[in-house]
Amino acid sequence: MRLKKKFYIFTFLLAFLLIGCGGYYFYNQNNNQQQKTSQDISPDKYFKLKRGNLIIGIRQAGFINSKKKHKLAFEPHISTKLLWIIDENSKVKSGDILAKFEAESLNETIDDLKINIDNLEKELAIALEEKKILVSTNKSSIKEAMDKVTEASDSFRKYRKFERKKQRDSLTLAVSTAESNYEDAQENYEDKVQEIEEESSTDADTLEENEDELEELLQKRDDAKNTWKNSQLDLKVFKRYTHPNKMTTLQNSLDQAKLQLNKVKIQTASQVLQKRKSINNLQIRLRKYKEKLKKYLGYIEKMQLYSPVDGVVIYGDPDRRWGNPEIKLGMDIRRKQVLLTIPDMSELIVEFDLPEQYRSKVRLNDKVVVSPESLPGVRVNGRLSKISQLPVNQIHWDRNSPKIYKSQVALNRQNKRLVSGMSVQLEVITEILRNTLFIPIESVREEGGKFFVYKRSGFKAIRQSITIGKANDNFVQVLSGLQEGDIVYLYKPFQKKSE
Repeated sequence: MRLKKKFYIFTFLLAFLLIGCGGYYFYNQNNNQQQKTSQDISPDKYFKLKRGNLIIGIRQAGFINSKKKHKLAFEPHISTKLLWIIDENSKVKSGDILAKFEAESLNETIDDLKINIDNLEKELAIALEEKKILVSTNKSSIKEAMDKVTEASDSFRKYRKFERKKQRDSLTLAVSTAESNYEDAQENYEDKVQEIEEESSTDADTLEENEDELEELLQKRDDAKNTWKNSQLDLKVFKRYTHPNKMTTLQNSLDQAKLQLNKVKIQTASQVLQKRKSINNLQIRLRKYKEKLKKYLGYIEKMQLYSPVDGVVIYGDPDRRWGNPEIKLGMDIRRKQVLLTIPDMSELIVEFDLPEQYRSKVRLNDKVVVSPESLPGVRVNGRLSKISQLPVNQIHWDRNSPKIYKSQVALNRQNKRLVSGMSVQLEVITEILRNTLFIPIESVREEGGKFFVYKRSGFKAIRQSITIGKANDNFVQVLSGLQEGDIVYLYKPFQKKSE
């Protein structure tokens, strides 16, 4: 009885053990099958079709940029060197000093200008006094020349109106007097001859006395005749030579006086003009030096760069892709050279190069989704706000490089996490296919111009012909051949199995 009881107990335990082992085996088989099935539909191997919105567009790389930038450059038109500059990416406040430049040569130039201005002012004062003296001297010279003209004119008028007539009348009177004297002497001589002829005296003394008296009267007559001829000659000489020569001499004297007056006027006017020109040149030079001094004094405050706004400082000009010099202390600075830029973070845009082959696929105001590379999960919406009218070479000096259109994206809303210079990926949305079937591009195969996929059927893979529609960079629209819920392979299953 006891053996029979032990046999039943042993049989029961054995059966319980067998049932437990069987249950554990079937549980493991079921669990492995579930794990295998779960592994088979993992997203890196399969894709399950479902309806949804397929976004058609293009993807491009771009970068965040500020629409407005405060570019700080050295403005003075002088040569200098960089003494100090703030560290790049430093946060600054409005009015902070950003850079300092060497100003020693500028101060020397200002001192030289002040000395030149002082010397020119002294020269100008002397020139003005010399002008006053010259004007006074010129007046005296002109008055003296005018007095000589007046004197020559008076002499000419006096001779012509008075002295000429007086001399002529005097000579005419002398001729008349000499003629009358000659006539008287002739008459006396004739009377004496008649008287002697009437006398009959033969006395020798009387005869001798008469002859002497007659000879004396003849001599007086001859002298009177000569005097008369000489007076006539004097009158003739006066009329023909003396008077014309005197008139000519006086007229020449008057003309010379007038010429001398004009000469003095011209000389004095030329001297005054030269002095005025000299003064004008001094005034022009003085004005230029003062303007230059004012300009250079204005440069003093520009020998330091100040921040116009609050922001973050970056070196160089971010809009200039090539040619930005290395910013370092002691470097030579040229005018209008942009050293620092403070982007205005309140209005950011996205800039990118649109390849020429995509130009016909996009339009202004197309929706754009911006995805910063350094901020996973952040997506910012915008619109295509600018496309250049003409294409340019991607490498500006290489004409064989691809053509691109410089383009911009305006953000619908500003995001504080975005900063200027950040690299982003852009998806320009040109069309949205709503409630359509689509599959990944890598699942589609092509053979002989026809498309097919490997579709999962149970635990097998079968080849399925499909008709495709539009596509983007990742997915393609399925027009026929597949239904919602179908699972397609993302690889060639036969090759995978053989491997």
